[in-house]
Amino acid sequence: MAQRFTKREVRWLIALSTSLKYMSKEVAYRFENEMDKDDNNRIKYMREAIRRKFDNNPKLKEKLLNTGNREIIEFTYWWDDFFWIDNKTRKGRNFLLKIQILLLTITL
Repeated sequence: MAQRFTKREVRWLIALSTSLKYMSKEVAYRFENEMDKDDNNRIKYMREAIRRKFDNNPKLKEKLLNTGNREIIEFTYWWDDFFWIDNKTRKGRNFLLKIQILLLTITL
């Protein structure tokens, strides 16, 4: 989330708040007008975050790989139908999962 902001102070606030449940998103949405909303950049930021997530957690990587060909849907309560599926409308692009699968396919 912090990657989407250019101001060091905002990035710092978001990073500090990640240990509190949902707080990083709350902080980010307070500075929403300063958030990078370019879809290509959003994918770039998320791809890097996910790459690091799986590089640092081989068990999680194995768990996702073990899902095989099953369809996985990630729901969100934060109204982001770009990376997830909206929990209320059940609509969205589910890009987060597509990025995860792409990265795992490349690293095998």
